[in-house]
Amino acid sequence: MVQVVEDQQKLDWPSNCKPKNVTIHCSCDGLVLILVSSRGLYKSSERLYEELLLWNPSTRESILLPHLEFRGVYYVCGMGYVATSKDYKILAINLTADDSFNTSIELLSLKSGSWRRIGCPTGVQRVTGFEDCGMDYLAFVHGAFHWLGKLHSEYYTTVSFNISNKMYGEVPLLEQMYDLCMCYHFIDHGVSVLRGMLCFYSTYNYWAEDKDCIFKLWVMKDYGVRESWTNFIKLRDTNLFHSMRPKYMFADCQVLLHCKLLGCICSKFITSRGPFRQLSPQCSCVTIKQGIVYAESFISPKSLTIM
Repeated sequence: MVQVVEDQQKLDWPSNCKPKNVTIHCSCDGLVLILVSSRGLYKSSERLYEELLLWNPSTRESILLPHLEFRGVYYVCGMGYVATSKDYKILAINLTADDSFNTSIELLSLKSGSWRRIGCPTGVQRVTGFEDCGMDYLAFVHGAFHWLGKLHSEYYTTVSFNISNKMYGEVPLLEQMYDLCMCYHFIDHGVSVLRGMLCFYSTYNYWAEDKDCIFKLWVMKDYGVRESWTNFIKLRDTNLFHSMRPKYMFADCQVLLHCKLLGCICSKFITSRGPFRQLSPQCSCVTIKQGIVYAESFISPKSLTIM
């Protein structure tokens, strides 16, 4: 049963900074990875500071994480847990690099407390577009991070990076899952995870003004088996969206979607069956920027690192 969201929490800021912007990257086991951008305490300070924090909203504990090598750029993160080493790993991909075949990638082990550069997958280009297609976060399932890539042949694929053996892999897509026809005004593709299943989603807008926005969601019922991709949802909307991205699947198989309208800075949440009215009245579409799935836990971030 879906309940109204009433619990709103504020993050305690360090006293020596003035928060300017916050980016919610991802969540794992009740731990939330956020990027805080701020300016110095004094008005004369024009320098913009960025800090990565690992935060548990339930316990309100947080820790500062080491700085990435590529600071001050647009990047995407994912977080996962390695049971064999009892360690959390965070993967970060630099999306600012001009060469999408040679992207900077860094891996952080919370136990070691340091970032390490790793090589890029060969022959695979990251998908580029408005804010980079499908790159809200790195989908983590079956012990690997996943993101959308494009081969030299122009076919799309899903890149995987296993955090146990640090090996790259590939989860192939079906050709009918995406359409690169030039008659579309905007195309958004991406991968996510719903109920432990790898998903592929797409948003299409036609050039013609009388056409609708089309959203499709595919789920992989048997991980790694290409033929198990199943078209789960297809929606049409008279509004034009530059993205409709799945966030959560409810018990009745409704899917919560985060939608961004074309030409509008605000966003909203809907379900695959209609409006989503469970947000608190204080959470208007003007203030909503993004959202992640969060499962409550009492894991202390301070217990996960030796820093």
